[in-house]
Amino acid sequence: MSQNQAGAEQCAVVTWKSALYDVLDCVFSARSNYDTMVVPMLTRLSESPRLCDTNDLKFSHFINDVDSQGQDKFETYAVRYLSRSKLSGRSKVEVCSDVATFFVKRDIQTLSAIQSLSDSVPEDLVLVHLQTQVRGIGPALSHYMLSLFGF
Repeated sequence: MSQNQAGAEQCAVVTWKSALYDVLDCVFSARSNYDTMVVPMLTRLSESPRLCDTNDLKFSHFINDVDSQGQDKFETYAVRYLSRSKLSGRSKVEVCSDVATFFVKRDIQTLSAIQSLSDSVPEDLVLVHLQTQVRGIGPALSHYMLSLFGF
């Protein structure tokens, strides 16, 4: 075994059931340790009754859950349920909320709805429109998100 192979880290391979968890995975994995931070955080969230990762979990459930936190909703939600980490100077919770809102405004709520879009629509939606409309989602994250969605 070469030294590079011996020193290579093994990353968890996680397949989420919902588009929301794909978005959370994508955003929170930026500049974070996937195995020690992202997977445990999302596993804890999914095991709680708050936002269980199911096929029918909708983006609007996350938006409503964040909005229920009151005045400093992004900070409060980050501290209580996710992480206070930032992306492009913004709370990652805020970035995820903006991504969720982006899809809800287009009447897309679930992973099956994304996967049922015709031909190049998902790529155009994520790689062009989402990237230009949500600060914090750049080319690398939009490509990763698209792969998490199954494209």
